[in-house]
Amino acid sequence: MDEVEDITRLGSCSGLVVAVTPAPVVNRSQSRGLCVAVRGKKGGKEVLFSGDSRALAAWAAEASLMVTPDMKRLLHAHPAWGTLAPGRCFDLGLAAYLLAPEDRDYGWPSLSARQAEKSGLPMERPAALALSLYDDMVKRLEHDGLLRLLRDMEMPLIPVLASMENAGITIDKAALKVFLDEVQTELDALTARIYQEAGQEFNIRSAQQIGEVLFKKLGLSAAKSTKGGQASTSQAVLEKLSGEHPVVDALLEFRKLEKMRSTYLEPLPRLAGPDSRIHTTFNQTATATGRLSSSNPNLQNIPVRGDMGRRMRT
Repeated sequence: MDEVEDITRLGSCSGLVVAVTPAPVVNRSQSRGLCVAVRGKKGGKEVLFSGDSRALAAWAAEASLMVTPDMKRLLHAHPAWGTLAPGRCFDLGLAAYLLAPEDRDYGWPSLSARQAEKSGLPMERPAALALSLYDDMVKRLEHDGLLRLLRDMEMPLIPVLASMENAGITIDKAALKVFLDEVQTELDALTARIYQEAGQEFNIRSAQQIGEVLFKKLGLSAAKSTKGGQASTSQAVLEKLSGEHPVVDALLEFRKLEKMRSTYLEPLPRLAGPDSRIHTTFNQTATATGRLSSSNPNLQNIPVRGDMGRRMRT
């Protein structure tokens, strides 16, 4: 594969379908640029482009369609890719998701490996593999009535999500610190209360030790067992035992506050950048139902109900 930096060596792609993919990884410390191929161009071949991303984006904008494994990754890599109209781009990962929403893995390594096995093309030609996969996917999307969904809804959403991720979500670190201190004070008081009600000290975060206190020492009825044969102390089990002994209600309150502390109040400030913003990732291909999800961190799991949940979201 030839390596080029001068965009003029790629020739015109006006009216044609092009593919832009990550280059095969040589080693983890070396970024080799992007592989480029043009479909249907006589004498066309795949090249490794290591020049200016702005020039490559401007070149690709002349094509009738650009095929790529992950459009959002390109947008994050260089803002120049944002000049391409979403309707003239085709995201292979999104297309794979629409065709099989329960597969879970729509990454380029997996998609390209399967297409290489199917088409006989070598893995060293990722852009050619992308064009081959595109040809297969378009037929299936048309057959299933999904091409319009990809073109009119999913593709235009990509730059919106990329912009949201870049902007981030502001958090009030000072308010979170006050909230954390209050929760920690309550946890300390609950810990003392639990020890008093149980008549001994134990590891409140240990399901095994909680089970020994509740079912052996205090004699409460064990509702069910875990796979390991131990009496379950799950949230559902404790809720059913609520009211049977003061320590149970104290444990339930402790767990609620501890989750707030360990999952949100302590980690979120550490995940914020210097701009005091959290830059989560919004996923289009993570749920079989089609809804968006959030990861690193997952902001959708922040509690909604109760005074503490509303205060956390505020």
